[in-house]
Amino acid sequence: MRYGSRLGVNFGNIFFGVTITPIPIYEIDKKLTFGVALNATFNNQKKIYKSTILGGRLIGLYNILEEVQLSAEFEKLNVNIKYSQRKLLVICTIF
Repeated sequence: MRYGSRLGVNFGNIFFGVTITPIPIYEIDKKLTFGVALNATFNNQKKIYKSTILGGRLIGLYNILEEVQLSAEFEKLNVNIKYSQRKLLVICTIF
């Protein structure tokens, strides 16, 4: 059993965001591993919007060779956004 995680913090003058993702991975054998990850994200752009994103994903990894790895993931997210009456500034994040 191996453990990993993802921690992200974004901030600016009127924006704050945090993401926490714990990832336990179970090693079936030397070539095949599976894991389940949970995801929690909170974003707040002052006087414009707030969002909460909760979800999880399944992860599969297979080592063809020691240097080559195939991976597959399935992710399901629940997104809750609350807008204020002001203009919306769009912010995109790519992982």
